[in-house]
Amino acid sequence: MSNIHKTAIAALSTSIPSASMARFFPKFSIGVKIFAIATSMFAFLAIMMGINYDRIKKVNDELIDLAEYLTPLTAHTTLINARVLKQQIHLERILQLYESEPIDWQQIEEELAAFEKQGQQVDEEIQAAIALSREAIEHAKLLRDIVQFARIEPILFHIEEEHEEFNDRGLQITRSLRTENQNFIDFLEDELQEEEERFNQEVRNLFQELSEFTQRSARNAEREERAILRLNIILMILATGFGMVSAFGLTMGLVNPLKKLLRSTREVERGNLNTKVAIASGDEIEILGNTFNLMVAEIKEKEQIKNTFGQYLDPRIVENLIQQQSKQNIEERQIVTVLFSDVAGFTGISEMLAPEGLVKLLNQYFTLAAEPIARYNGVIDCFIGDALRAFWGEPFVSATEHAQFACFAALEQFEQLARLQRMMPDLMGFRKGLPDFNIRVGLATSEVIAGNIGSEQFKSYTVMGNAVEWAERLEALNKKYGTKILLTEDTWKLAKDAIETREIDMISIGDRQIKIYELLSRKNELDLEREYLRDTFEIGLSAYRDREFFKARGYFETCLLARSDDCSAQIYLEKIDRQSLLKGKSSS
Repeated sequence: MSNIHKTAIAALSTSIPSASMARFFPKFSIGVKIFAIATSMFAFLAIMMGINYDRIKKVNDELIDLAEYLTPLTAHTTLINARVLKQQIHLERILQLYESEPIDWQQIEEELAAFEKQGQQVDEEIQAAIALSREAIEHAKLLRDIVQFARIEPILFHIEEEHEEFNDRGLQITRSLRTENQNFIDFLEDELQEEEERFNQEVRNLFQELSEFTQRSARNAEREERAILRLNIILMILATGFGMVSAFGLTMGLVNPLKKLLRSTREVERGNLNTKVAIASGDEIEILGNTFNLMVAEIKEKEQIKNTFGQYLDPRIVENLIQQQSKQNIEERQIVTVLFSDVAGFTGISEMLAPEGLVKLLNQYFTLAAEPIARYNGVIDCFIGDALRAFWGEPFVSATEHAQFACFAALEQFEQLARLQRMMPDLMGFRKGLPDFNIRVGLATSEVIAGNIGSEQFKSYTVMGNAVEWAERLEALNKKYGTKILLTEDTWKLAKDAIETREIDMISIGDRQIKIYELLSRKNELDLEREYLRDTFEIGLSAYRDREFFKARGYFETCLLARSDDCSAQIYLEKIDRQSLLKGKSSS
């Protein structure tokens, strides 16, 4: 499936239209319909929050009354009771000191002072409790709490009165001790005990009232919490039901148009560009359906263009041209690697075949030769008779990979020749006397102009620059050096980590002197024999450049012993002979 198909399907998948929503909202756009449902949900949630707020506020008020008034009142009552108990203890100590011999009047005075001090503190606590109860009556949050605090205030007054009676009886007893009237003292002690009992009863009454008040407040808070929980469950059920009903209505309104669009999208995905979707909703969905139909029509038109020209141009170039059809020119300078290959001895092969057979053989060869080029993302530029030109560059491959990919494709072209050789009996119509079908390849890397080249009426996507000329020249030099694949130094620098090569020579190209290399294999795939030949040759080449001709001769002769058809070694031996001849003439 093409990128255009994928783009179209992705665009459709992000839109969820509905035509039949008009049954639910016949006169409104989709945005208004969705906004109405969303607004209704927000309103419902606002009502829920308002009810919850009222209930939670009651619980909060209950807890505030409990924390700010009821708990402090309980604390004051506890202190009142504790300080009265301390008064009783001081009074009992005074009576014990009076009965002991000798009487310690100083200790009695100290205990009496402590008795009076505790009495004053009890009075202060009672006054603080009364003030707090009055404050609670004025500021309590709940009416039932106000009524309860109003019941507590009289009890505090009774406690205050009983404490005054108790305090007076205690002081009266201490003053009577000095009169030594035991009968009167016994009478006062009986009165004091009755006052203690009445005071303690009032305190117990207050504690009971406060305890019941606290329990009622806790129960009320717990009851309100349970009510809030029940209310939340009910409101959640109502909200869920409302939301589900609304969502169901909206979803049902979307289902039919969505199914239509999905069916049409699947048809486009399967390659059926004659599909159409019919939606008549009177809103944005109908517009989307019409847009879909127009988009499919445009895809169909572009596919027809690609199908028409895909056999003449690389499909990636066609797609790139379609996507940039608004631009008049898309020429740009970039670094590319160019491959130029030519059939060796093609004239002799052509003489053996009729024109129809020759075309059949070339077509089969080009089919096989194009496979590794396509596999490594190369672009076939043109076919020139029995020659093929291709290039690697952006945007089809990255700037760091084009030289490497071109080398891999060149190596695999020779693997394709073995397949072609097996096909040749069927292609040529005879089995004996079949010619050897070999090619020579040149690879060059440099800056070129890539883009639409041609007249206003007719253009071709190609590359122009030094790399094209250098690749053609290197292809021809293979015949001289007896090599199959030659590449420039720039190509070698970019691809050297992925390939095995042999430096061959330094040649002049224009005003430049560049090294050329023979491409032998991928990295670490060179057999021992060729590795030995490569290393021996390069040592000889180094000696030759250092003008150590005698030493160089030995290495080049070793190369010929290893492989008698090594034309490169033979060329250098001839150069050494010429150098020796010139040296001999100059000496004479």
